[in-house]
Amino acid sequence: MSRGLEAEGVGARQVPMRLMVHGVQRTGSMSRRSALHQLGFHTCYHMASIMESQNMETDIDLWIEALEVKFDGKGEKWTREDWDKLLLLGRSQACVDMPSALFTLELAEAYPEAKIIILNRDADGWFESCLGSVYKTLNLTFLETVQSLYCAALYTRHRAWVRLHVALGKYGLPYQYYPELEKAVAWFNKSYKDVRDAITEERRFEFSVKDGFAPLCKFLGVSAPLVKDEETGEMVLAPFPHVNDRVAFGSRVSKTKGQRFKTANSRLFAMISKTVTLGVMGYGGYILWKARLGGRT
Repeated sequence: MSRGLEAEGVGARQVPMRLMVHGVQRTGSMSRRSALHQLGFHTCYHMASIMESQNMETDIDLWIEALEVKFDGKGEKWTREDWDKLLLLGRSQACVDMPSALFTLELAEAYPEAKIIILNRDADGWFESCLGSVYKTLNLTFLETVQSLYCAALYTRHRAWVRLHVALGKYGLPYQYYPELEKAVAWFNKSYKDVRDAITEERRFEFSVKDGFAPLCKFLGVSAPLVKDEETGEMVLAPFPHVNDRVAFGSRVSKTKGQRFKTANSRLFAMISKTVTLGVMGYGGYILWKARLGGRT
């Protein structure tokens, strides 16, 4: 059993786990998440789910524990019950992106009734996309490093976020993006090969975001979403969502950094204000004591 779960009163699974998507970062995972929400898979767990969670620190603690169990042999292998009680995963009908993509096989074993989708992307295109997005967020300048440390010192959510990325780099992503292209691509290809080797063809489905809704809906056994064509007035197959491109990714990261920096500043100001207020009150009390009692003990 994962640490602290019972003490924190985390409930058991609230909805069935219906689908695991093996899609690592920059493979169209956010678009896939949006598409699954359109098809009624609520919710689809994604790295963004951690950022949105009110229990972010607890979620991250549990993901780090799962990483340590799998890659460092610390603790017992997680069971279905452990995965159910991961705060947001227990409320999700599907999962995609990191960090769940590092545990596709473990999740497939824990939920044998769930289907598996392999979210494909050309390895070279994936690496190029990472360089233009994820790599930029990890390759910090000196000033950005100082700002991150400042935020971590004052804001527990940012501190937890940093811990998660350190753990992912240590255990799950054994390469450096820019200087280790071949190593990164080899890791990418192996992660997909491992899933294909372990999951039967009947259970898995190969998919790319460019394939659209039709084959996806057929595999999942759900109705395809329709929209009204503005020119003909007829109902036609909805376009597959395309979100979180490099520009959108960069904008979202910048916005998040700005919010965390603002929060850190607010907390520093509150600490200073509290210290000054206590100092003034203490000095005022001392003056009052001297004035009224003449300093007598």
